[in-house]
Formats: sequence, C-alpha cells, structure tokens
Amino acid sequence: MADAPLCPYGQANCPAAILPPAAQVASGTRCPHGRANCTTAILPPVVRDERGLAFAIAADHALAVNEWQACPARVGDAADEVLWELARQYDVAGPLYRAMADVAPDKDRAKKEALVNSAPLLQRRRGTRWAVAEIMRLLGYSDAAVVDRTALLTYNGDANHDGTHFFDAGFSDWREYRIRLFLEAGCRDFYGDDMAQAAALVEAWAPLRSRLVGWNARHVLSTAVCNPENEKAKVREVVLWDKSQENRQAVDTFWAQAQPDGSWIIRWKLERQHIDNALSEVSTVALRLSDQTYLSQTLPAVAVLSNVTYEGAWTLKRQE
Repeated sequence: MADAPLCPYGQANCPAAILPPAAQVASGTRCPHGRANCTTAILPPVVRDERGLAFAIAADHALAVNEWQACPARVGDAADEVLWELARQYDVAGPLYRAMADVAPDKDRAKKEALVNSAPLLQRRRGTRWAVAEIMRLLGYSDAAVVDRTALLTYNGDANHDGTHFFDAGFSDWREYRIRLFLEAGCRDFYGDDMAQAAALVEAWAPLRSRLVGWNARHVLSTAVCNPENEKAKVREVVLWDKSQENRQAVDTFWAQAQPDGSWIIRWKLERQHIDNALSEVSTVALRLSDQTYLSQTLPAVAVLSNVTYEGAWTLKRQE
C-alpha cells in the first residue's frame, strides 16, 4: 500500500507498523543496523507504546549505532572511529597507536588492526621481556630481545678480554637492561626521531623499576654463495658507510662462526669509542674480498651513539 508505514527493519511483524502517522519515520528509512535486534526489538512491553517505539526508532537513527561495529567480530570490520575506540578501551590509543602511522604510512590501517588484535595479550604481559620485544616488533623492527645482567661476561665471543672488564662485572644493578634490535633490509631506521620514539615506548611498557641503559643494534644480512667456506676465507675487511656514502670506516676485528647447515656467519661488534666521529650512522655494509671486490648491502640506518653498541651478522649460506 502506498500510504502504509514502511518498516525500518524490513520485516512485516515490526512494531513500527502499529505506529500512528504522527510517530512514523520518514518514508524510505531503513534500520541503520540492517538487523532485527535494534532498540525497538528490545523494548520491554511496559514501554512498547507509540511514544516508546517512536523514541526507540529515533534513537536508532540519531545514534546510527551498529552493534557489530561497536563490538565487531573481526577488527577489520570496524570503522576507523570504532577501531580507535577499541584501542582506547584496551589502553593502547596513545603514542603507540599514533606510532603505527610512522611505521608504514601505506599500511597504517593494517598496523593499527594488528595492534588492537594483540592489545589484550600485550596488556596481560605488560612489564615483561616479551611485551617490550613485541612493542619493538610492532614498531617495524625485524626482531628484538631484552638483555638483562648487562655486565655479565659470556663465552659467546662478545667480550674482548683486553683489560676493560673486571671479574666482579656480573654483579651489575639488577634493574638495568639493554635491548638487542635486529634490523634487516626493508625494516625501520634506528636513528633520530625513530630511535627517540622507540626509547619512549620501551619506557612505557617495561617494568616500572627497570632502567634502560643502552641498545645493541644488529644489522642482519644474508648472501647465497656456491661455497660458503671458501668465500669466508676470502673476506679481508668489513667496511661501513653512512647514508651520504662520503664517510666510511673499516672494522678492526671480525670473526667467523660455522653453522651446522654448512653456512658461515661473519660477525663484528663496535662500541662508540671505536667508531670515527665523522660516522654518525651506519646504513651500508660491505665485505672486501681478497680479489678487491666487494659484497655490499644497503640497510636501515643505525645511529652511532654512546649508548648504542653496533653489531653485525652476515650469513654466507650455500646457494641452492
């Protein structure tokens, strides 16, 4: 019928059909939810009169609330405003949520969805080593690990027994820790504002009584060669360049480690005092071979500061 009230829910037995013309919604109106379980459907019988029904329908249209957006089954179905509201409810809507736009501007939405999805687990584990490392991964770094007992010497080749260490080095402040970042090609820089943002977020998610004393930033590289052992023997020098390619420095000490699969890893480690002042960051690494050729790769920039230990691990793996 032309003058019949149009059910906003698209159903014949909708309570709106009994409303008088004064309380009818405008012709062509549809339920903003597209579902039957809207405000009108949940009204108790005592207020299911014409005024109650009119108010319920008006509230639906005024608020335009979609219950599946307000509490979506999948975060990907939520509108941007609702996604932010979910982040606020999970207490990740501050600097960490805004940082997702800096990680990958072209993937801003996807990074925010990943953050909201992981927020409940992050909050349950807040103040743990895992949470701090996960924050670094969310910020766009390849991987991260928390290193406590920072002054403890181990037999892994990291310590130089040149008189700079003491035998009581294991009794460091229990609060102190460092973060080892792994940076592969394509991940985020650890330099300037990116480094400052990472440090601020670490402080927010680390245990309250802990104290970050420094970083171990490690470039991770890989090259496939025919004979890893032969190529390892040809390496004469590890050379570092900055972004401008104008400043360079050769690494004084590096070592090779054999792996069970037949590959070899060339490793190096530099403190700030061992790096030229002209080199403010490292963004290109090269291996100089015995025939004067170079294997080089450009990587995310790593700041060279007093609280940053620069490391590298270049894997020479067997070509398949």
